[in-house]
Amino acid sequence: MALRDIPSFREYLWKVYSALRGTADEPEPAAAAIEPPVFSGDYPSWDVAAAECGGYDADQIFIKIKEAAIAVRDGFAAFERDSVLFEKPEYRWETLAALLWQAARDRGELRVLDFGGSLGSVYFQSRVYLTGLPRLLWGVVEQPHYVDFGNRELSSEALRFFREIDQGIEEVRPNAAFFGASLQYVDSPFDILDSFLSRRVSSVIFDKLALIDQPEDRLTIQRVPKNVYEASYPAWFFSECRFLKYVKSAGYSCVSEWRNVDHYLLEGGQTIFKGYHFVRRD
Repeated sequence: MALRDIPSFREYLWKVYSALRGTADEPEPAAAAIEPPVFSGDYPSWDVAAAECGGYDADQIFIKIKEAAIAVRDGFAAFERDSVLFEKPEYRWETLAALLWQAARDRGELRVLDFGGSLGSVYFQSRVYLTGLPRLLWGVVEQPHYVDFGNRELSSEALRFFREIDQGIEEVRPNAAFFGASLQYVDSPFDILDSFLSRRVSSVIFDKLALIDQPEDRLTIQRVPKNVYEASYPAWFFSECRFLKYVKSAGYSCVSEWRNVDHYLLEGGQTIFKGYHFVRRD
């Protein structure tokens, strides 16, 4: 089906999205707004927080995300984010700049290992700027059912999916590691981070990293608005000063940082979401 065969592309996208959500088959209101997620609490451990949550691996979420990814793959949407389809391209310019910086440093070769990258959301969102590179390989480390589906339905010469970080590092040999709002959603984030820092990956790039203006990290619960999908899961807010000190002490320098538009209230602290491009000091 070509786009010209669809009377209203926006209406078509809403039909797909409505079907994924199980809602009425109606066009999206012009001024429809997506509610922000809600963060709350200060939990002593991941297990305590997780006991109150539904988690990210719920079947209903995976079904929506994989159907949205297929729509993007087949050209019916520009990209998807958290299962929501977008008609027009949007780019993470700062992330793209960091990735292309690394590619330029390595004569056009870019090998990315994307931790928690869903079904290649950022790859598909960015590929128009990346596919002209002489050498491109984008690996995604994800949960087993995401990996199985991704390798079966979405993989290509440039895109692969892995269950384990070690396997991804061995096969991709990344010159760039990417964390797009993912590190704050694992129980041992610094163990994950060390897997990359200890391998001396040239560039380590973060986007939408959850930070707080406190001397200690804080563990909360995030509740996703029902008009995206219904779920809740533990979420870290990292002490910004401690996080920067940690990465720099591993032999990295920050060459750029940026502030994301995301802003959410959290009792007892001022939150901020930022991106960073760290480069290995050799």
